[in-house]
Amino acid sequence: MKCANHRNTGTQAERDYAAAQAVEYRETGNVFEFGTYHGHTTACLAEVSVHVYTLDLPDDHPEVEISAGRDLGQFFKFHNMTNITQFQEDSMTFDMSSIPECDLVLVDATHDYEHTLNDCTKGLSVLRKGGCLLVHDAHYPEVERCLKENFEPYKKIQGTRYAKLLRR
Repeated sequence: MKCANHRNTGTQAERDYAAAQAVEYRETGNVFEFGTYHGHTTACLAEVSVHVYTLDLPDDHPEVEISAGRDLGQFFKFHNMTNITQFQEDSMTFDMSSIPECDLVLVDATHDYEHTLNDCTKGLSVLRKGGCLLVHDAHYPEVERCLKENFEPYKKIQGTRYAKLLRR
């Protein structure tokens, strides 16, 4: 994988786990990701998916945490990955109606209660029956509270920071 030897804030085991879920639950080959950041996980997902749709805040948004001289999705852009569509808008206002049914939805964006609820709810709206919703940083207090109050049953994945929900 192009993403396998790159170091950033996430762990390689977690990027590999997300990619493995895209393979395990693959039917449509589509994946939706909330939270592009540098695009490392996006690239891993794109290598095993037909198409990845990824959403993050616009570059000029005050909450964007990108280092100077870098941009959202820089990693997959560097590798010229053509099966990725990147959207830049706040997920609270993003219209999911143009997104096709997906096998996997990955939520790894703003880690507060309201955004987690919004992103998981919108993610489930495009997730096919039998598909997988992964929520990264499920140990964050607001993320964990949101999951417990709204999305039981879910499973925390040992050795990662993911929680996993299957759409039945």
